[in-house]
Amino acid sequence: MILRFDPFQAGFLAFLIFYVCTFLALSGSIFSVSELVLAKIFKRSTTVFLIQSDIRHAIQFTVLVVTWAILKSNGLLRWWNLLLLILILTVIEFLSISLEREKRSCSYERENPTTQPTISTGNPIDF
Repeated sequence: MILRFDPFQAGFLAFLIFYVCTFLALSGSIFSVSELVLAKIFKRSTTVFLIQSDIRHAIQFTVLVVTWAILKSNGLLRWWNLLLLILILTVIEFLSISLEREKRSCSYERENPTTQPTISTGNPIDF
């Protein structure tokens, strides 16, 4: 892709394909490297929740890098643009963490109820 087109004569479709390919390659590479590092160095077992968070982190970092490249190529890269993008990605991460925590607590409460159901006999003395 890089060697086959001239960026000064390429149209929108060529740039779209380039950035989509870059996004897919970079997010897959970041996910693979993070899984390898966490599994080998930290001896971490992989669960569904941890894999989901690793995928989310890889995608967010890739969005940051690809957006930086797009803004840089169009001459629109300013520090406040990157600060705004980092702020948006941080809010998305906090929302994802809170939703994940809520999902975990709801599944835990369904599996481990804290109060046992009681059968009332109708007698007001029974507690």
